[in-house]
Amino acid sequence: MNDSFVRPDDWFGTNGARRRDELLLGTLPKAYTEVASKLGADESAWRWGAMHIHVFIHPLGGPNVGPAERGGTFDTVCASYFHYPEYPYAEVVGATFKMAIDVGGWDNSRVINAPGQSGDQRSKHYSDLHDKWSSGEYFPLLYSEQAIERNGGTRILLEP
Repeated sequence: MNDSFVRPDDWFGTNGARRRDELLLGTLPKAYTEVASKLGADESAWRWGAMHIHVFIHPLGGPNVGPAERGGTFDTVCASYFHYPEYPYAEVVGATFKMAIDVGGWDNSRVINAPGQSGDQRSKHYSDLHDKWSSGEYFPLLYSEQAIERNGGTRILLEP
């Protein structure tokens, strides 16, 4: 149980229990009404991800990618943050790039980069990783020349 319930005067000052109760009774009904207005009356169907979404907004006005439901908050493993009221419930901070490296078997490494592998909206790779990212999937991050040759797509040669 939270200390504010056990020792309310420590948290809310003199008459802490009364002040705590006023806070709860003054805010919980408003919060319930707001959630119900967004997610409907059936509480059993409420999901955090239905309100907490992410949209990749193109900085130059190109096509946006999303929305995707997001879990997490600022204090969970899937760290995510929204800035209320400016961006109510929309994720504004969260990991878009993650990788797990297997130093004993480099070709077993995995990575995700959202929304895609290209910043060029004309490329098929502009948003090709969005669905994998939003569902928590990864793709192989290959290191050996043999694995890259076997799985590579396009080769770009850069010359001065």
